[in-house]
Amino acid sequence: MPFKNAIGFFVKPVSGISYDPDLLTYIDGLITPLSTGNLALLNTMYIDWKVGLGEIANVSDADDVMYNLAGETTEISLRNMVRRAHDAIAVNSPVHVPLEGFQGDGIGSYVDHNYIPNSDRIKFLTTNASGGVYVRTNFGAGTYTTVVSTRRFQIRKNAADGSLFAYSIYNNAYAFAGTVGSGYYVANKDGESLYRNGDLLNLHNSTDQADDGYKLVSLAMSGAVIPNNYSEAQISFVYLGRTRTAPEIMSNTNVIEAYMDANERGVI
Repeated sequence: MPFKNAIGFFVKPVSGISYDPDLLTYIDGLITPLSTGNLALLNTMYIDWKVGLGEIANVSDADDVMYNLAGETTEISLRNMVRRAHDAIAVNSPVHVPLEGFQGDGIGSYVDHNYIPNSDRIKFLTTNASGGVYVRTNFGAGTYTTVVSTRRFQIRKNAADGSLFAYSIYNNAYAFAGTVGSGYYVANKDGESLYRNGDLLNLHNSTDQADDGYKLVSLAMSGAVIPNNYSEAQISFVYLGRTRTAPEIMSNTNVIEAYMDANERGVI
């Protein structure tokens, strides 16, 4: 029988443990079951993530897609944590290390998904959007080439300085995280602000090309993907959703790092 816990979320007993309903949807129909320990960590992640966003009832109240790429299995790592739609796809065999994440080869292997912002957006709106990516490793440099794409969100790099391509912020802008490498990056459509580990890095506009390692670059979402911009960094977590306040960003940062630290894989 479902009941409300202390912060108002409906849960129900499963094998002696009360799981958040979003978690139950996330794990429904898994071929390979998760360990009790990992389920407990994921349960905490869901509850604390939602508390940090104003005690929302469901992750879909704030986000369109979330991927815990540092899952216990490849199967669970590619699932959308928000709803049973837009699961991620491993293209050309990026390497998955359980509890760490996925890592492409920098040439043509990457993580993609069935979420196209232009047509699928619900919370990730043109004027109210944010995205986050947890990076476990540093990444190399190369030669930047303009990238245009109508494809889905991808994890790649800006080959000019090796900075990580994080996510699409709205119809014609992409965020890049700087060459410092590992950490948790969040970009907001609120003046194009970029955060690393909860700290504000800059407030560039979408056409600013300042060479400080952190920038938002305007690109059109049409055309083809250029393979040499794929990232070779190991990625642990990704989300796309509504704009975050600074306290919400710090809370979400702490939630993700707590999960990674619990598995002894944190880098912050």
